[in-house]
Amino acid sequence: MTSYVSTNLGEYQGADTVGKQEVEVELVEAARIFTDERTQALNIGECQSAYREGSIKFESIHLLGEVLAGRTIGRETDEQITLFDGTGVAAQDVAMAALVATRARSRPA
Repeated sequence: MTSYVSTNLGEYQGADTVGKQEVEVELVEAARIFTDERTQALNIGECQSAYREGSIKFESIHLLGEVLAGRTIGRETDEQITLFDGTGVAAQDVAMAALVATRARSRPA
């Protein structure tokens, strides 16, 4: 029987301001990083400290939308650690809420 260990870290309550850090820099450095918005991730997200230290680059952070569109690969190996640094882009939140509301209204009661 094969044993699988989850190696994805989703930062749902993580850093959201300059100087705040909840995931250790070493873990950020070791992970393949995904985000909804690179600039926010580098300025206020979990990536900010590693970026300031020079241990990760702008280009090493991948957009989740690019993965979903098939333009960027997600996890490259089963063992690879992935980190989603969600920064909360309001326009995306509003668009998603509108879609959910529209679909909910179209369902029979």
